Amino acid sequence: MLNGKILAGTILILLAIGISFVIGIPITLVLQKANLTGDGLARLLFLLVPAILLALTYYAISLFVSVNTNRSGYALVVAVVVWIFFTFVMPLISAFVASSILG
Repeated sequence: MLNGKILAGTILILLAIGISFVIGIPITLVLQKANLTGDGLARLLFLLVPAILLALTYYAISLFVSVNTNRSGYALVVAVVVWIFFTFVMPLISAFVASSILG
């Protein structure tokens, strides 16, 4: 059952990011009146890889929390707290540590 959740989550994340890419890029090109060269398209495709990895990482964390808790409400709260930590607190801590080390 866990493998099915992982597979379904991965497929949904790939579909969501892929569809938004396929719809968003042409709209952006038309609205911005920009030209997309082969080099620019390659850069955009390389940008997809970290986006997919980031989404899959957050999904894996939420699935881990969900599996290791007894109640779904508690799992939701823990997942949101973990998300807030990694999204807001961790960058602040890393910037503080970097400025302390580098001076």
